[in-house]
Amino acid sequence: MRCNKSDKQPHNPCLAFVLTVLNKIYTMISNIIS
Repeated sequence: MRCNKSDKQPHNPCLAFVLTVLNKIYTMISNIIS
């Protein structure tokens, strides 16, 4: 996936990728704590 700042689409693949990674990390941390 490329982060294209000139892309004016409402759905930003780069942002979606970052959110997916953060979600996976959050899930891993939650599993470790519990």
